[in-house]
Amino acid sequence: MTALRGKSKRRMLAGLAGLFLLGAAGAGIYGWGGDGASAGKSAGRGEDKSIWPVTLVTPDGAEHVYHLELAATAEARSRGLMFRQTLPEAGGMLFVWPEARVRNFWMKNTPLPLDILFFSDHFRLVSVTADTIPFSERRLSSGKAARYVVELNAGQARAKGFGTGSVLRMSDELQRWLARQHK
Repeated sequence: MTALRGKSKRRMLAGLAGLFLLGAAGAGIYGWGGDGASAGKSAGRGEDKSIWPVTLVTPDGAEHVYHLELAATAEARSRGLMFRQTLPEAGGMLFVWPEARVRNFWMKNTPLPLDILFFSDHFRLVSVTADTIPFSERRLSSGKAARYVVELNAGQARAKGFGTGSVLRMSDELQRWLARQHK
């Protein structure tokens, strides 16, 4: 890449600053990075970016509540957590599809290292990809059929003990809402 000079560099920096401000405004509009007060409420555009409390249960029965942004549409799933600079400690994203199948993710345009937890259509953990590498274009596969995928800050899976036997638990309200979306 060639070095930018003078006016070109200032224009580029001004454009990047504008994008940052637009992103920050979008964060306010769509409820990104909220305090959980919008849990269960649609934040902006239908199912994109609504935040729901979800419980992950370890094999030994320990329960950990996360406030996860919902990605239940193709658009929201393809965007995921790309371009995010921060994520609350108990935050993350829940990806949902109408059916279970092998899922593939990558970290392109994602500056945060994440743990990716893949769950079956019966809410059982089928695989974990821990400590992903930011911006990597390497394919990260579930290896087994998954209907639900949870992305958390890197290190959460190890710290909390998520592994074989872990379970994803959602409220009845969220499950009903998802059923209506995937009809």
